[in-house]
This record gives sequence, C-alpha cells and structure tokens, in this order.
Amino acid sequence: MNGTTLRARRLLGWGPAFVSTGTEEDVGQDIAFADGDIALVSGMDALTQDLRLALCTGLGTDPLNQAFGSDAFAAMFEESDPMMLRERIRVAVIRVLQSDARIRRIVEVSIDGESRPFAGPSGAGSAAERTTALSVVAVFETVLGEYATIAIEGLPNA
Repeated sequence: MNGTTLRARRLLGWGPAFVSTGTEEDVGQDIAFADGDIALVSGMDALTQDLRLALCTGLGTDPLNQAFGSDAFAAMFEESDPMMLRERIRVAVIRVLQSDARIRRIVEVSIDGESRPFAGPSGAGSAAERTTALSVVAVFETVLGEYATIAIEGLPNA
C-alpha cells in the first residue's frame, strides 16, 4: 500500500465488506468472502459502506448500539404529509452524516421520487398499504478533503 492509501485507511477506516442479500424485498446485508476469507474494504469504500448501512438501519434496532441507524423509517410510518415526510427523511440523513467523525461537512442532501403516505379511513395505514419510492443522494466532504456521494435508490416500501 502506498502512503495515500494507508492514510485513507487510517482516517476513513476499514472493515469487512458486505454484499446485498439479493432479493428486492429484503434490504439485508451479508458478509462478503473472497478466496475463502472475509473480504475487506478500506478508505472511501469503508466510509460509504458504513454510511449506507447506517442509513438503511432503523434507529435503535441494533441491540448492541441503540444510537446506530437512521430515523427515516420511523418517518415513513408516522408522517402523513408528503412534504413533511421528505423533510424528516432529509433530517434523518443529515443526523447520520453529522454523527460520523470522518465527515468534515455536508454539501447537499436531496430527496427525489414519489412519496404518498397511506391514509386509511381512520388516518392510519399498515406497511403493506403505503407507497413510498424515494431516492436519497448525499454529497459530503471527508476529513481528507475529498468529496463523496452516496445514493440510496428506491427506499423500500413502507
């Protein structure tokens, strides 16, 4: 490894690589293997993987770290106004980015797509009755002074 790669690994981290479990309905991740060993990621790949994992994990659902995750999924279930839903998701993304010491500053967080929270006769709906198809794009600067973009396409139906 050269000096730049080592510095990125030291400042942005490293860890096991994860791969999607592969089904459209399941947003789960599993450990990746390469040549019979656990595959690793480091530097910018580690940072973006960690952020993607945090953004796709419900806040407080990790029993070993209750502060880990994003409040975006709670917003999908609780918010009935489409504009407020987008803003709550934007705030949830910003909180995840701000909580990571490897990020120097957030440049932009944009939410695109269709958001139509279900409102049944009593004003409450089940997960199967709601439709939310949103894409989140966040641009940020790392502690190395490099800019990065993370995109979460088509948040799962909630």
